[in-house]
Amino acid sequence: MYDSLVYIDTNGMSTQTPIVFDMSNPADQEYFVIDTSQVNNIWQYAKVNKPGFAQLNSIALTTDSVANYPVNDTSSILFKIVFSTMNTTLHDFISLGITVHHKYQTDTLHDGLRLEFFDTYSQTWLPGTWSLKDLVLNKDSSYNWGAYYIADPLSGNQSAFHYSRLAYGYPGCKGSIDSVLLRFTFVSDSIQNNKAGWLIDSIMIEANQFSTGGFIECKLAQNDYLSYLDGGHIVVNSLLQENRQSDFTLFDMMGREMLIDEVHYGLNSIDVMNLPYGYYIVKIKNQAGVYTKKIFIGK
Repeated sequence: MYDSLVYIDTNGMSTQTPIVFDMSNPADQEYFVIDTSQVNNIWQYAKVNKPGFAQLNSIALTTDSVANYPVNDTSSILFKIVFSTMNTTLHDFISLGITVHHKYQTDTLHDGLRLEFFDTYSQTWLPGTWSLKDLVLNKDSSYNWGAYYIADPLSGNQSAFHYSRLAYGYPGCKGSIDSVLLRFTFVSDSIQNNKAGWLIDSIMIEANQFSTGGFIECKLAQNDYLSYLDGGHIVVNSLLQENRQSDFTLFDMMGREMLIDEVHYGLNSIDVMNLPYGYYIVKIKNQAGVYTKKIFIGK
């Protein structure tokens, strides 16, 4: 049930189309954004030269191309999945598969890779090893991802490239999801083990429909902004053209301007640590239009 994205075109033809993103392809790299707002984020798109672990002539997504990973590290890669339908009133999407083709070398204590999702209700990042919003992990369709406990990352040693997959589904959530913001986060503890870290050469995204008469397309969004609260900062990822600048304004719920700034292409971090707790409205404006989002700033 979780093997492919199902696309039904206007002529009623059904095609199974899982989307594979090649990390050596610059066009595919645009969908997976390295979170440079994190101090010392070690993810890179680079050729890997780590004797005994990997020596590649092609570009891959890796935790540093030559050095072992450091202690006390937290490094994330952001991506967003949007689900759309032919009929705007019908959303048949009720499952999702995320498969990573990778190899890694870590200790087996607390170092490793986590999949996390941004919960819009609590405005926090939550572990994806049990659920993604209304989608529940389907362990029968997941494989090579041994960390099923919420706090545990995937860790250990895999010297050869292999596939690891997390699959989600729940029949009761039809129509309740239109998008999800995700990130892969690599973490390390305070113990130095001189391990190579992570190497990803491709990521596959799959989605399914289970009822007839619908149309589902799963795609990663490149045509808008991603914004979320991370600690005492609002992080805005502008996915617009590189030479386009946007105006950022933060309003309180009384409509008063609390912050004014500029947003440029890529990741932008805006300090809100001195603002009172409560709800605010993010407004980003440029020649193409206006983006707004309600966020909660609190503990």
